Amino acid sequence: MARPSGGSKTNLAPVILNQSFLVDYDALGGTILGAVYATDPENNILTYSIEDSSYSSLFFIDPATGIIRVADGADLGLGSYTLTIRVTDGAERGVPHLWC
Repeated sequence: MARPSGGSKTNLAPVILNQSFLVDYDALGGTILGAVYATDPENNILTYSIEDSSYSSLFFIDPATGIIRVADGADLGLGSYTLTIRVTDGAERGVPHLWC
């Protein structure tokens, strides 16, 4: 958590719950898995990103909306994926795990 300096207010990190999404193994690029739900105590604008570089060829997250899609050309196959999503408000961040 950011520390106040002088008369400035403390900025709190965004709040993100663990979330799960399901996707078919043969989903086409652009298929929407779902949207990451996050809130910010100060109502700051949030930015979303996928932390796991190992899955960047399989999934894409819109940095402004938090919508996760199957990446173009992705070959998901059978199995499951755990993504770590970073949500920032410009000063603080919250990082949950999401399961796909």
